[in-house]
Amino acid sequence: MDAKFLRSIELLLHQGKRDEAKAHFEQVKGSAANSATALVAEALLLFFDYDWKRAITAAQSAETKSRAADDMLLTSWACRLCSESQRGLADYGGALSSAEDAVRAARAAEDKLAESSALASYSDALRMLYRNEEGLSTAEEGLEAGLSAQDVLAQAYALLVKSHVLVVLDCYDEALESAEEALSLCQSTENRYCQGLGHFARSQALRMRGDFEEAVEAADQALLISEDAGHQVVRIIALLCKARALRMLDQREGSLITAREALAIAQAIKYKRGEANALISICDALFVREHYHEALARAEEAFRAAQAAEDKVVEANALLSKSKILHAMERDEEALVAAEDADKLASLTADAELADSARSNLIGLLEEKGMSSEEIAELLYMLSQRPLGRYTIHTHDKGEERVTARQLKEFRERRKPHDHFVWINQLRKECYIKATEDTKETVKVELSGVPLATLAELVKAHGQEVPTAALYEAGRDHAAGRTTTVAENVRGTVYLIREALREVNLDADSLIPEPPRGGGAYKWAGPVNFCIISHQSKQSG
Repeated sequence: MDAKFLRSIELLLHQGKRDEAKAHFEQVKGSAANSATALVAEALLLFFDYDWKRAITAAQSAETKSRAADDMLLTSWACRLCSESQRGLADYGGALSSAEDAVRAARAAEDKLAESSALASYSDALRMLYRNEEGLSTAEEGLEAGLSAQDVLAQAYALLVKSHVLVVLDCYDEALESAEEALSLCQSTENRYCQGLGHFARSQALRMRGDFEEAVEAADQALLISEDAGHQVVRIIALLCKARALRMLDQREGSLITAREALAIAQAIKYKRGEANALISICDALFVREHYHEALARAEEAFRAAQAAEDKVVEANALLSKSKILHAMERDEEALVAAEDADKLASLTADAELADSARSNLIGLLEEKGMSSEEIAELLYMLSQRPLGRYTIHTHDKGEERVTARQLKEFRERRKPHDHFVWINQLRKECYIKATEDTKETVKVELSGVPLATLAELVKAHGQEVPTAALYEAGRDHAAGRTTTVAENVRGTVYLIREALREVNLDADSLIPEPPRGGGAYKWAGPVNFCIISHQSKQSG
């Protein structure tokens, strides 16, 4: 009876019949025996009111009560609603964990319908974490469970989730086919939530495939259905899809109006992630019209909204837009700072496409500054080591100084040649290393562990030429020459470097020879000096 009550409430909410759903909720709310059911029903209502924080609280309370009663079906419902609410708040890690719990509980209850719904939530969480291959296989599992349950809507939802994953995997024809199959399944039902999402999924696949006019038409269908049913998040994502398609059709005014409509809805329901994405869309529309000052203001608003949503992907996108606008305004120093921060943020996400876009933008700005590929490789390496926004370095004659990435580059330009220093392990105390043998300038750097994959990035930046490298076991750099002591740590470090090169499909055997067993400094030729200290030293001078 509990599951039937919840199913009826969910279907009424999908149909846009909130008053009737509320009436069903009142039927279970007063029953002490069904308190877990009442909490799940409350979470459902709160979820469709976009009050995700309170929905999570209700769902978690329901989970506790249902587990105590050993009711795995109710537990699955509670965990799934918790996952979907966490996804709304951009807590994708939490959403994944809750969805896993929902799947396990549904399987323990041996309920294929609950399992299909839980797998759809699990797939969506995997997609948001860019674990797309897993997301695709999970969506297909959800479809199989829906077929076993002989439930048309469960099959449709699984197909919609599958379509979203296929878009991310650049399989646009397959994504369109999956969206259209989902639509054909739910068209005969009154489930306007599923229908709206189906038209949106179709619009998204069409837009990514380049069929922009058809994408606009599909988005309009999604809007017609979702507006009538009051499904505001579906309206927001459909409007943003339409705005992007209109921009590609060079309908700039229409794109701007559409994005502003999405912003108004997102602000009304306090959906910060939707607000940030709408602001980025507005920013892009203003940018192509060369309204740079207004576009910059919207980019900054988007960044603040993304911060409030705690969504690093959207933050990075906002900074990337900001960098491009500042560059167009010929405010190149500010553009470079925004580009560096966008690159750093993007590298912290699992979005490889965003990371590539941010890195390409940064490299383009650096090339316009006249930097060589070697200098760019060095700066990118240094950027990978810094906290977001600023470096901390120490100079021998100035004491501690807070500097920007640009100032650090200017400082390092005084040295010839440009050296890279990597500390494989955390050194216990400060470490002074002479920059080169022919200069008196000494740099002291705050030390931290560094992943060896960074070296592979440098190798790629040098066109697959290995930089000059020297491994110093004692971390000691003498003015008259360099010495090392124990050989084994050097050999271990070289092994790690060889593995890092293999990760980027380089021939480590030909590029990096095995070090001699007798010890000593290990060096190879190339355009850039590179020093690796591979042990924990109390002090090196």
